[in-house]
Amino acid sequence: MTTVRNDQNVGGATADRPGAHYADSTVEERYTAPTAGPLNAVLRTAGVVAGGVAVIFAAVALIRIDWNAGISSPAVDVGGMPFTPVVALVTLVLGVIAMAGSAGPGRAEKLGLGAVLVCVGVAILVAGNSRADLDLATGHGWLALVVGVVVVASGALLRDQWKSRRSVRNGENRA
Repeated sequence: MTTVRNDQNVGGATADRPGAHYADSTVEERYTAPTAGPLNAVLRTAGVVAGGVAVIFAAVALIRIDWNAGISSPAVDVGGMPFTPVVALVTLVLGVIAMAGSAGPGRAEKLGLGAVLVCVGVAILVAGNSRADLDLATGHGWLALVVGVVVVASGALLRDQWKSRRSVRNGENRA
């Protein structure tokens, strides 16, 4: 929020500048900024680690997949969850996005990304094992749900501080 206030010089012209008008202006800015405190660093790290867990599961699955059949290769088991190539790639992308969003100082991206991951996790849990072609298991739902909750919590608990700046310029030439 920026506020500019001008107070005009009533005297108008001066001896050194006949006909010139001068104004005193004050510019006030007030905004929030994330603090660089240790709590915010811990919260961002927790979100990055949560997204990193999904990336690790996906990377292990992508390494274990026998790619001779291409994208329709059979599922592999990682951490008790079946990963098809499509599920592994989607998990990898979502994990990288969660890591990138958690690493930044902003709150909005953490809340938004975390909420999407929570919704995906709940949807997988509600759907159950009805999507046999994707080989989604409840473990995938729990993984997305836990990562999403950690990312949302890291965004919700971030601490911001109000910063303000005031600039005063006296005798500014308004000619």
